[in-house]
Amino acid sequence: MDLQQWYLCLGYSGVQAAETTTEKKMTYEQVVQMMEQTNKEIYAEIDKADDKADNLVLSYEAANISEEQLNKEIDKIIEGLIEVTSKKTEKLIEVAGENGYVIEAVWIEVEIGGRTILVDPCIGDGV
Repeated sequence: MDLQQWYLCLGYSGVQAAETTTEKKMTYEQVVQMMEQTNKEIYAEIDKADDKADNLVLSYEAANISEEQLNKEIDKIIEGLIEVTSKKTEKLIEVAGENGYVIEAVWIEVEIGGRTILVDPCIGDGV
């Protein structure tokens, strides 16, 4: 699903400027662009983790890896994905807030290595 489809899925129709006394260093357009770039990076991380887990699952028998070890490796991939995406989201929310805008994490389900997990791209609410 590309970013535009994701926005449509969430009912995204644009964002509104927030009333705030915070002095803005970034414009509305810059914050929206930053949000879109961050979400693209998050989706790239999801794809990378999914590919890595899928390749591991496909090769675990040939590589003589036990199912227990396979699960541990998939856990590491998932933990890494959640850590990276959470940091990106937190940074975006922080920068937007410093500029008087509100951005929220919107948890979505993705499948990594046959497991469904939640990750947190963002959507503007008052951007």
